[in-house]
Amino acid sequence: LPLMEALRPGARSTIARSLSALRELTALAKEYEATLPRLEEGDGDLDVPSERVLRSAAPLLTLRALVGEGAHPELLEDLHTALIEKKVGATFPLPGRNVFVDRQRLVVVRDAYPTGPWIIDAPTGTVGDLPLSASVVSPRDVDLSHGPNVAWLDLDRLAFPLELRRWRAGDSMRPIGTGSKLISDILTDAKAPAHRKADALVLVGCGVVVWLCGYRVAEGFQATPESGRVLRLEWRVGA
Repeated sequence: LPLMEALRPGARSTIARSLSALRELTALAKEYEATLPRLEEGDGDLDVPSERVLRSAAPLLTLRALVGEGAHPELLEDLHTALIEKKVGATFPLPGRNVFVDRQRLVVVRDAYPTGPWIIDAPTGTVGDLPLSASVVSPRDVDLSHGPNVAWLDLDRLAFPLELRRWRAGDSMRPIGTGSKLISDILTDAKAPAHRKADALVLVGCGVVVWLCGYRVAEGFQATPESGRVLRLEWRVGA
C-alpha cells in the first residue's frame, strides 16, 4: 500500500471506498438471493420460468442461487447459454441433483432414486425405498378419478414376480384403447418434462410392459367389474 500510494496518491482511500462498495453489493446480492426459490429438502422439484433468469440484471447470480452450492462458474455460464439458445433437454449434473433446460423452464431435481431394477415378489407392501405402494382391493374400490399415478390392475392376469425398472430404448406397450406404441413416443405425446422422461419406470411381467408408471396402463391388464381381485399400485411422484 505505501508503494501504491507513492505511485498513485490517494490509492489507499480509493481502495477503501471500493471495498466498502463491494461489501454493500455483497449484502444486496444476499438480499436478492433470499427472494429466489430454492430446492429445499423434501419440497419436490424446483421449477422456474426461464425468463426469470434471462430478464434478470444478474443472470449468473440468479442461476447460482437457483441451482445451489457447488456449481462451477463455467457451468453457470454454459447453463445461461443453454437458456438463451433454448436447448431443451440440456442437462447439467451436480452433486445430489440435476439441472435441466425444459420448455421455457429451468428445472432442478434431486436425485430421485437408485437405478434399479426392482423385483416385486408379492402383490402387497412397498418396493425398496421407492415411492410406490401396492395393495389388493376389490373391484368396487376402483376409482379412476385418482389419476394416472394410481394403476388398477386385474391381479389374476399378472404373473409374479414382476420387474420394475427404468424404461429402455425400444420398449413398447399397448396402452388401453390404442395399438402398440414405443414408450418414448408415449412420453413425448404426454409432454413429459425432460427429467421425468429420463426417470420414467415401467412395470414388466413375463416380458410385457404392464404399466408405464404415472402415465398409462396396458390393454388387457386393467381391472374391470368382472375382475376377481384388483392390484392397486400408487406411484407417489408427479408425472
